[in-house]
Amino acid sequence: APGWKPSFYKVECPPLSALIVDAGKIGRRTVDDPALAAARAFRQALIAEGIRVPRGAVKGIAPEGSVPLAIARSSSVATLIRRMNLRSNNFIAEMLTKDLGALELGSGTTAAGTMVMRRVLRARGVPLAGVRLADGSGLSRYDRMTAISLAALLISAWSDPALHDPFVASLPVAGISGTLEDRLERLPARGRVRAKTGTTYRASALSGYVGRRYVFAILQNGNPIPWWYARRGQDRFAQVLAGRL
Repeated sequence: APGWKPSFYKVECPPLSALIVDAGKIGRRTVDDPALAAARAFRQALIAEGIRVPRGAVKGIAPEGSVPLAIARSSSVATLIRRMNLRSNNFIAEMLTKDLGALELGSGTTAAGTMVMRRVLRARGVPLAGVRLADGSGLSRYDRMTAISLAALLISAWSDPALHDPFVASLPVAGISGTLEDRLERLPARGRVRAKTGTTYRASALSGYVGRRYVFAILQNGNPIPWWYARRGQDRFAQVLAGRL
């Protein structure tokens, strides 16, 4: 995606593709062309079932009039969001961003998806001054976010009956699950803080909820950011809030 460090490719996220199997992995190797690898995997699966496939696998666009052989339903959006947020899954975040662009603007691109995100945030009253969205995962060095915007987003999600339960349930629980499993393991924060982490070489963040009383958003940056000290400060802040419940 735009603004990624070269080292993020395959390490932080597999190649982005509308057709991809097993996150683009064959054994321990991540392929460069997920669509072609998926076609080859499909060909091998057909052959294994005794179906003759005389030619090799290629990729392309299905011609008009092609007949669907099968339809596979994905997990629900709530399930995908939970999977994404619990372990900071960059690939799911990027692909959902492209899905937004495809569904709302007819263009399955990162740029279209971020346009939809800005439109929705603005409609929800989230202040966008100083905010720049370049990708879906937050890995891009072009991304900019403010604590005020994050706090407003969290309040908006909490206050929406349709979003509250699936969104809050998607966030890691302090000392128990996801990226907070080994953080905030002591009371009073343990089990009472639900929050999303964010870490790059230039920034560290923690934002979420403390019980039903507090919303908080912490953003720290530098070049490079000493993330171990940043996290220590974030955790102290969350512990203080939890102690005031």
